Amino acid sequence: PAALSFGLRLLIALLVGGGLAAAVLWGFRKPIADAALPEKQAIRQSVAIEAFSWRATTFAFENDLFADRFVELNAPRLMEI
Repeated sequence: PAALSFGLRLLIALLVGGGLAAAVLWGFRKPIADAALPEKQAIRQSVAIEAFSWRATTFAFENDLFADRFVELNAPRLMEI
């Protein structure tokens, strides 16, 4: 409507667009994951997040090879507990 200022109309459009994008991504999350390559699915299934905080995340690996490779790639960023 013309009675609303341009800024308010823009804000409403951005909120509606963001909500629609979030709904589409949420709705297609499972089909997107199912369509992943077998290699990517194997990686996703080989690790689980045990604990999460903004400071640290704890992973549980099913495969020692993936765990060793993860440590190798992320050595400078890892925290020892």
